[in-house]
Amino acid sequence: MKKNVIGGAVLAFTLALVLPARAADEKPDAGKIHGTYTIARGEDQGKKVPPEKLEGTRVAITKNSIVATDKGGKRIYVLSYKLNTASKPWRIDLTIAEGKHKGEKAKGIIGWEKHVLKLCYSLGKDYPTDFTTSEKNKRLFFELKPIKASPKDKKDSR
Repeated sequence: MKKNVIGGAVLAFTLALVLPARAADEKPDAGKIHGTYTIARGEDQGKKVPPEKLEGTRVAITKNSIVATDKGGKRIYVLSYKLNTASKPWRIDLTIAEGKHKGEKAKGIIGWEKHVLKLCYSLGKDYPTDFTTSEKNKRLFFELKPIKASPKDKKDSR
């Protein structure tokens, strides 16, 4: 019995050393952000966005676009984006693709933390260095939770 416990401990220790090294060798997969999300939390220039403003909002991220819709399915924002997965956190360049602000650009960062996709950006010339906002830095921040498609309906209707 003691032999199995020691053998198991050695195996666990070996895996703990080998698995992180392998993960570091793998190329970042930008496709991991593709999907449909709800907005769990938001901040605008240091102020919390009221939950009732976010309720029912969905965000769909595809290979090159981000589309946010309100609870009625109306498009709020349509953005094109480009990712730089070589930086940590990933950098994202956003361009408004529809509406009266079409063509305006923003720079941001995006990354995962405990099954939540974090996005922080501003219209400034510099990329944020962290996922914080303040009145001074004029950033927006959102935590996005993935919506899991049911087996019957693999496609989001919006």
